[in-house]
Amino acid sequence: MKAPMGFVGGLGAAAWLAGQVTAQSGVSDAKSFGWRQCNEDVLSLNLDPAPLQQFVGSEFSVRVVEGKAPVLIVVQDCPANWFDGNEIGPTHEVHQWVAIEGPRDIRPVPGAERTLPTLTWFALFTGSSNAHNRKFWISSGTDSVPIENVSLDPPGLNWGGRFSVSSDLSYSWQARSAAPSARLMAVNHDVYARDSAGKIVLNRIQALLNVLAWDSPGTLKVVGTNPNKLISSGTYAITVHAFRPLWAQASLGETPRK
Repeated sequence: MKAPMGFVGGLGAAAWLAGQVTAQSGVSDAKSFGWRQCNEDVLSLNLDPAPLQQFVGSEFSVRVVEGKAPVLIVVQDCPANWFDGNEIGPTHEVHQWVAIEGPRDIRPVPGAERTLPTLTWFALFTGSSNAHNRKFWISSGTDSVPIENVSLDPPGLNWGGRFSVSSDLSYSWQARSAAPSARLMAVNHDVYARDSAGKIVLNRIQALLNVLAWDSPGTLKVVGTNPNKLISSGTYAITVHAFRPLWAQASLGETPRK
């Protein structure tokens, strides 16, 4: 798929996004900086907030909407990945985040038809098929574990995807496509995580999205035991967003401001 107008190859997108994040956040004490191009499905589901709040701890309040906590499962197939100026090769990556209370400011991204309010999350799980990728996440304070594979269908009227964390834990989904309100959208994620010593770190992510489907109704099937026991085996009602592709830049391991 061709990049949207204004993006001349991967390096042009990387330079543009890096400039935007630097301009928005000022001087950063991040431990690592990354850029990637991916195809992505984002699965949104609602879970019981009590065990999620226990996992997050007292530093943050889990966001509750109509008695449930919003959770995202971000599934990525990324052919282009750079960390700290090093090309690390393709990766499959999975993130699971729970929404927490935070600012809802708008950090505009020039060129986007629409920029969403900033979204704030706490990391529940991070996994990657690329050992070099995992090294950068871990050294920046976010634990990352091996995953086996990711497969994303091309979005059509109906589409789906699947990934395996291990031989005894897999996820699969199906969705019915819903058209987006804008084709070229931008989003900022502030994602907090707890490192192996219990210290809280902040990962700032900014992405420009070529949206093919938005808020598409679907179902998720989980088979096996989740390592953190927060998403049990079963079938869940979800909504799905599909991006083909997205360009994202991240500063990893910042010290949160008090």
